[in-house]
Amino acid sequence: MNIRKVVLAGKFLIIADDQGWVQCLSSATGRSLWSIELEGGIWINPVVYFGRVFFGTDQGWLYCIAL
Repeated sequence: MNIRKVVLAGKFLIIADDQGWVQCLSSATGRSLWSIELEGGIWINPVVYFGRVFFGTDQGWLYCIAL
């Protein structure tokens, strides 16, 4: 299915999908800054708060990554 969620947070563009893939791109250049593949899909939009991105998986894990 590969449903994607996109969040723009200043100079960062966060993309997550229902397969567990999360990627951070530079909003200015489109260059990939980091990516991670998780167990379990992400079904709601990630949240950016005070320089950190938060997201949960359907496996019950909550992740927090500093931007």
